[in-house]
Amino acid sequence: MNAVKRDKSNIDILFLLALFGVFLISALFVILFGARIYKKTVAGAEENFIKRTAVAYISEKVQKNDSENCVSAVTADGVSALRLATRVQTDTYYTYLYFFDGCLREITLKATTEFHKADGTPVLALNDFSVRQKGTLFSFCITDRTGSSTEFCIAPRCAVEQGGASHE
Repeated sequence: MNAVKRDKSNIDILFLLALFGVFLISALFVILFGARIYKKTVAGAEENFIKRTAVAYISEKVQKNDSENCVSAVTADGVSALRLATRVQTDTYYTYLYFFDGCLREITLKATTEFHKADGTPVLALNDFSVRQKGTLFSFCITDRTGSSTEFCIAPRCAVEQGGASHE
């Protein structure tokens, strides 16, 4: 039998090149689409991480210093701050949580030491942080780097135990 020899024509080569080109373009679109989804997912996860970390950090600090008259909202050196008082033997120490220079900051000082907002240790990068006290309830507003705000309230346990907050 004679094998029929088929001549490769220019159309066959063009078809293969076109098929390969379609494959490359499809692969490129899949990669670009996946990268966009990944970028959005990472940005959302980072935003949630910052918010949840700030809320958990502040809540933990309030609950840790949760005895009578130990938690208060103050304005010190021109910034809104949460002041937590701790008594060690005969000395009183204040821990301040406040916003300055793009960061949530913390500093612990002896009660007789003057507070300076630039001296605190940066804890978390934010756009804004504020605290207000409404009776025994503390209201916080945190704005992250994307401009998204989160508001939450904390009622210290000592206030609830003393009848300062009602669950009716």
